[in-house]
Amino acid sequence: VAENHQYHNAMAMVRRGAAVILEEKNLTGPALCQKVRELFAHPETLRTLGENARRMAIT
Repeated sequence: VAENHQYHNAMAMVRRGAAVILEEKNLTGPALCQKVRELFAHPETLRTLGENARRMAIT
């Protein structure tokens, strides 16, 4: 992977409250399911992530 650019792009979104990250080294089916369950259990967090991601969009 060229300079781990995908991780750095994702972290830029995380720092702006527009994403959560689950690193590949920690990625398992159960870990992914748990993260999805956590997000679905907190709809306000999902709304905030979406709003912050929209603010980052280039128009």
